[in-house]
Amino acid sequence: MSDIHPRTVEAPDRIWRVARLGKGTEFSFIDPAEALSPHAGNRFDVVGGGVLYAATDIEGCYREVLARLRPSPAMVELAEDGGEHMRPGSIAADWRQTRRRFELATPAALPFVDVEHQDTWNVLDRDLVLPAGVEHLDVGHVRGADRLLTRAIASWAYAQADDDGDPLYSGLRYMSRTGDFECWAIFDGTPVVDAAPAGEIALDDPALARVASAFRLTMN
Repeated sequence: MSDIHPRTVEAPDRIWRVARLGKGTEFSFIDPAEALSPHAGNRFDVVGGGVLYAATDIEGCYREVLARLRPSPAMVELAEDGGEHMRPGSIAADWRQTRRRFELATPAALPFVDVEHQDTWNVLDRDLVLPAGVEHLDVGHVRGADRLLTRAIASWAYAQADDDGDPLYSGLRYMSRTGDFECWAIFDGTPVVDAAPAGEIALDDPALARVASAFRLTMN
């Protein structure tokens, strides 16, 4: 199996990101202590390295950033108490006002490892120490909730280098856990630039409206 290689792809000419003002091209870094938790941090964070998360479509961005704000079914069923409090699933206007839509480009990026492909799983089966009870990786693992495993995948790709010590990959291509939306975990060292001026998140944005409706959220 020494001649097997992960499946790689090129990123689109343009990708999208929803982030706070001024952070459109800012890579995030996970604290080493936080990285020891299977539930903390982001899905493909790398200890000692930076990762920037983006999506091919703006709707995918909204789904990724709003997923954690979804109200529980029990909360949705609660009636208004008649006071000043917002109903469950109501997102204050400040959420939109402190964030922007960023259209980005990754000029001269290296290939991205496609973690959704069997070829990649075959390599990871060989190279990673898999959790107890897991003999072979599949889509359930790379989209699963165990962030120790998904971060191990990211760390493996981040560490791959050629004979001169130069990195082989610019990051990972993966699918959102919330639906059929293509996403990108971009490693630091990859050039990421603004492809257009940052845009405000408008209340009447059709993509935002679709996600809000799907997640039972009320945007203000």
